[in-house]
Amino acid sequence: MGPRLTIQHVIESEHDTKVAGHRGQDKTLELIRRNFWWHRMNERIIDFLRSYPGCQQNKTDCHQPYGLSSRLELRYAPWQSIAMDVITELPISEGCDQLWVIMDRFTKMGTSFHRKRKQLQT
Repeated sequence: MGPRLTIQHVIESEHDTKVAGHRGQDKTLELIRRNFWWHRMNERIIDFLRSYPGCQQNKTDCHQPYGLSSRLELRYAPWQSIAMDVITELPISEGCDQLWVIMDRFTKMGTSFHRKRKQLQT
């Protein structure tokens, strides 16, 4: 039980000090490796960091900021703005295996057309 407390103390002291500054997994591993070694060291340190609440809550984003969301322009009459989709690889029925769906964004009314499957020409 004594060595376990010592390992925990080493990890906490190297990770939590103001000098170390919660710099993440790689930097914490590097700091501890400079002066210490024990069996399954990387695994123990990574487990500690994954369970440390402060690191989980304060992660920095690795992507560019999200853009501003914009609403779709509202239409004031039916069928001025439509959405379309083609559903393919359906079970064959009367020679058709595709469905073309068209929906009006204003009324939410939709219609669909059966499409015949395309035959490969050889």
